Amino acid sequence: MLVFFQALVPDVHVEMVSIMSINGQGFYLCVRPDHREWWIQFQARHPEFISLAHVKYNTVRKTEDGLPYLCLVFTSRKDLIRWLADVFSLSYGVRNLIQLVLV
Repeated sequence: MLVFFQALVPDVHVEMVSIMSINGQGFYLCVRPDHREWWIQFQARHPEFISLAHVKYNTVRKTEDGLPYLCLVFTSRKDLIRWLADVFSLSYGVRNLIQLVLV
């Protein structure tokens, strides 16, 4: 699974990816060890995936300490996984696997 995320942003090392919740009000991908850098480079390399998330999945713009989140924040875990399926062109079976793996 990590290979997919590493391939999207090859210049940033990926050791772990998980779905995180913001007090049940939003869900985002946490990419470690350098979450911030991965998302900065992801947005620079793949603006079409950012647009897709905003248009099709109505992502929200959360802030913390007055600064906007760099990562996409989805209103549901299901929408986040659907977006991943779109980004990676995943089959239904692989989509189900992601739901199990990304906890």
